[in-house]
Amino acid sequence: MTRLTLALALAILAAACGREPHGPPDGGHPDAGPVGPRDDGTLSLATWNMEFFGDATQGPADDALQQRNVTAILADAGFGIAGLEEVVDVARFNAVVAALPGYDAVLSSDGARVSGTSSCVSFGGSPCYGDFEQKLGLLYRTSVASFRSAQLILTGDATTEYNFGYRPPLRVDLDLRTGDGGTDPLVVIVVHLKAYADTASLARRQASSVALKGYLDSSLPTQKVAVVGDWNDDLDHSTAGTAYPSPFQNFLNDPARYQFVTSVLTEANIGTHSFGSTIDHQLVTNELLPQLRAGSVTVVHPESWGDPSYSPQSTYNGTTSDHWPVVSRWER
Repeated sequence: MTRLTLALALAILAAACGREPHGPPDGGHPDAGPVGPRDDGTLSLATWNMEFFGDATQGPADDALQQRNVTAILADAGFGIAGLEEVVDVARFNAVVAALPGYDAVLSSDGARVSGTSSCVSFGGSPCYGDFEQKLGLLYRTSVASFRSAQLILTGDATTEYNFGYRPPLRVDLDLRTGDGGTDPLVVIVVHLKAYADTASLARRQASSVALKGYLDSSLPTQKVAVVGDWNDDLDHSTAGTAYPSPFQNFLNDPARYQFVTSVLTEANIGTHSFGSTIDHQLVTNELLPQLRAGSVTVVHPESWGDPSYSPQSTYNGTTSDHWPVVSRWER
């Protein structure tokens, strides 16, 4: 059998059966482009909304195929740390992590590892982040970072939790392994703000931004912090319309303390969602900002990798997610 014939046969098989997960993460699909090598001494920090991952009633119709695709994409990308949104099926998510050797993860519903799960409410009452609700997660490579603690923040106030869409942020404290063999504390906060482009939802995002900045100002005034996730709005103006300023103007007005490193995507009109909006962002404190590798912020497009399970874009959007991963790279 010729090499061309073999490649064609494998492609047909993959299309028919759906992609099987890789073995150990390879740190970059041959065509991954901007993701780059995994172990070059830097930290790749990502955020990815996985669109109702594992929800039998929402999102991609084939949950098993979505799980295989998510596993393969995370394996190929080799992210050091990734904030994840819209994780619904915990068992499927745990299976993804188990198929990624060298990784660990924590979900916002995990009362054994996350404090505060019993002090907040959700659509179904208390505790929040119930079985059928969208959860936040943090995936990290254990050779890059070690787990310290995790907690839900900005809970206990009914109005605040409502403004966050009953998805209080997940704060995870990590020890980042440095190039000299030491460790450096890093706080990663994963967020998923209120969706939709109506003005009422815009007002709730604005209120959430005020609450989040108040928390950062008071609780983490000098720490290295990254706030990553689906912010559901843009930075130049709101998705509710050009007449409305960004709901995150309070952060934008404090550049000495905070920077959205994803502002370069907004400025270039690079969408992170299938509708074309730049709504997935990474905000960092001034203590962390100097470690950003210039030109590293990008949107990852797995549909360009040639896998028939999610190529072309329409297939990716239909089988995997309506968002793309957003990644940045940091010196450590």
